[in-house]
Amino acid sequence: MPLLDEALHHNAISPLRMMNNYKSPDEGNSYNDDAFGLVFLTGGVLTQDFDFIGTFAAFSALAAIATKLGVVEKDERLPAGVALLTLVVTPVVASLRVTGKLENMAPPMVIEVGLCTVSAIWAFVNYSQGEKS
Repeated sequence: MPLLDEALHHNAISPLRMMNNYKSPDEGNSYNDDAFGLVFLTGGVLTQDFDFIGTFAAFSALAAIATKLGVVEKDERLPAGVALLTLVVTPVVASLRVTGKLENMAPPMVIEVGLCTVSAIWAFVNYSQGEKS
């Protein structure tokens, strides 16, 4: 059966390739932010800005719940939306927490802008890689 052996060898998927393409059953339809730890932990340690990390965690949780319930379709670009929305909303949250009003809103810290930018770029890279496969 040399022909069968050659066909199996030619079409075989290597274990390494299978591991790289593996997705858990939940990962196929649930929110997954590969940069969550980077943004949450680094942002929390470096900035000590609890408004930022709280807003980011809340938006991430909402995105996870919404995709799990099917309210929002899973999309690799969703973590970019979470990161960018966090940048926009954090100053509002901070102002309301401190003054109870929308006044004296400070812009996000440079490190927060950097972390959210990296998260957004990573989400778009993941999206573009998913489009190619």
